Parts: sequence; C-alpha cells; structure tokens
Amino acid sequence: MSESIDRGIPGAPRFDLAGRTALVTGAARGIGRGCAIGLAQAGADLALGFLDAASADARSLVEIIESLGRRAVPLQMDVTRREQIVSATAAALAALGRIDVLVNNAGIGPPNPAESVTEADFDRTVGVNLKGTFFVSQEVGAAMIRGGPRRADRQPQLAGRVRGAADGVGLLHDQGGDRAPDQVPRGRVGAPRHQRQRGSRRRSYARPAR
Repeated sequence: MSESIDRGIPGAPRFDLAGRTALVTGAARGIGRGCAIGLAQAGADLALGFLDAASADARSLVEIIESLGRRAVPLQMDVTRREQIVSATAAALAALGRIDVLVNNAGIGPPNPAESVTEADFDRTVGVNLKGTFFVSQEVGAAMIRGGPRRADRQPQLAGRVRGAADGVGLLHDQGGDRAPDQVPRGRVGAPRHQRQRGSRRRSYARPAR
C-alpha cells in the first residue's frame, strides 16, 4: 500500500498550490502520507507531523517530497500532547513562514471489537481523534488569523481550510481553498456538510477578506 501511495495519486484533481505551505498531521503512513505527496505534487511546501519524527517512514517521506522539488519539514507531533502541538506549529512557521493549508489527518481506532474496547483504548481514541483534532485546529487556525487575509486565489476552487479529515469538523479561514459543490464564504467556521444542508449556520470568528 505505501509503495503505491509513494508513487503519487493518479487521476487526482489538478490544482496549483505553488507558493503555498501545508501542514499534515499523521503524515507517516496511509491517507496522511498520500495527502502530503499529493500536496507536494501540486506545488506546496510541507510541514509534516509525525508521532515519531525520527522513524524510517518519516525520513522516507521527507526524501520523496524533496525529490519533487518541495521543502519538507519533519515535526515531532503527538497530537494528544498540547505542548507538542504548540512547538510543532511554531517550528513549521519558523521554517516555512506561514501555514496556508492544514490537513488534520491524525486519527486512530481501537484494534479490537467494540465489546472488547477498554477504557484505555477509549481514552486514547478520544485523545487523538477529538482532543488532538481540536487543539491542532485551534493552534494552526490562530496562526492563520494572525497572518491576515491573502488575496483570493486565481483558482476559486482552492480555499484554505482547517479540516478534521476523520469527522468533517473544520475551521475555514481566508487562506484560499476548495469547497464543492457550493462555495463557503471565506472566514467562516464550517459545520459538517450534512448540517449545512439542513440550514445550520455559524458566525465567523475570522476577519473577512477585503
């Protein structure tokens, strides 16, 4: 599986992220690894969040992204530890200058059936999938807001987002980005799509684009 991911994403949507930077959590394997490579293929520089930034998977991903001519910054980022979220985000900003895209991918599931899930399994899952997703979104979203609005992209389907890949909870900010089939105004906190289809509305806490 990882070998096919490392070859890139055939048939993926074509878009241009040249000059943009992206942070991907849980980047070592699977979906996170594929997202990181796809973003690099689109021209983005990458900050890569790893549970173990010194692992072979982390090193090989950095090599792949650099072979595509993009910058790759490995980050030690256990999303259950808020101090690592803060330090990793700061390191990404120091190395890349800003963060335009967040792929909040880190997520786990207990390796045993529901009737055998232990309290420790449950706590770890909630720690990664809920707590981690929220605090990564909070920290990176604050950095995006501090960076101020950028002009609209040449391609309107690109709209920067802080998005929980597993559960669809996201913070939208004016960093350029996509949302299909209909466009969410930049600077809006986004509800999951099924809630938006029922007419759910949320007010913006981000500065609107001028």
